[in-house]
Amino acid sequence: MVGISYHSSAPAGDPFYTDYPEGASSRELFYGVSAIPSAFANGYSPLTFQSFAQNQPVINIEALADPSFKIDANVLRSGNLRIQVMLKALSAINNSNMVLQCALVQREVNLAEPLNGSSVYYNVIRDFVPNAGGTSVKSVWEQGEQETYQMEWNVPAATNLATLKLVVFVQDVSSKKVYQTYSLNLSTITSVDTDMYVPEVYVYPNPAEDYIVLESPNIMDNATIFDITGQMVMVVNPNAEYHKIPVAGLKQGMYLVRVRVGKHMVLVKFVKQ
Repeated sequence: MVGISYHSSAPAGDPFYTDYPEGASSRELFYGVSAIPSAFANGYSPLTFQSFAQNQPVINIEALADPSFKIDANVLRSGNLRIQVMLKALSAINNSNMVLQCALVQREVNLAEPLNGSSVYYNVIRDFVPNAGGTSVKSVWEQGEQETYQMEWNVPAATNLATLKLVVFVQDVSSKKVYQTYSLNLSTITSVDTDMYVPEVYVYPNPAEDYIVLESPNIMDNATIFDITGQMVMVVNPNAEYHKIPVAGLKQGMYLVRVRVGKHMVLVKFVKQ
């Protein structure tokens, strides 16, 4: 379960709404919320605030639903926050009303002055990337088909990334149903200096069967592939911004690729089918 809390304009004076009114207002309109508090599981099943026990049957049913997508995401910090989201269809899909949503959520907020009787709030929406309308995804997917989406977030001054998580989900605009969700704590990238250059390296297709492609805006000097046990299985020397590597002979499983770009080392991963 991945939670997102949207703070509305009522009651007046909510600082979370004041900080980012567009996000909460757009979701309030999207869900047709007429009164607060309101909550939905998977975007369309209403929940009650009377007791958790009353919500448990709804949550159990929604948790049993098979997801339509697999989602993976990578985040790099080089000035802006660079987000790369990979979608893979787990079944054939034909739906023209799907959007990809990327939300920046603050996991816990401690207020100096209590708000509505509480000093601690959880999973507070801070921003949508690129905006609250989301990113349209294509209508027709074959099983196993993949698409990659890239976007950037201009990190506000004095933002502590260690308190944030990225929440990615695919949602039907008409039914409000959420097809799949993914979350990633951003604390793992806060050690990167804002002004430090971080080279980008992409690997695709992922999962792969016959080959992978390494691609970067910069020259990749060499690349070493390791299996999940840390055993080195291959070394290549691209000396280029684009390099295709045959992997048909590798066993099925996950692999790490350590790529040298100038003085930097970049790790990417792929799955061999």
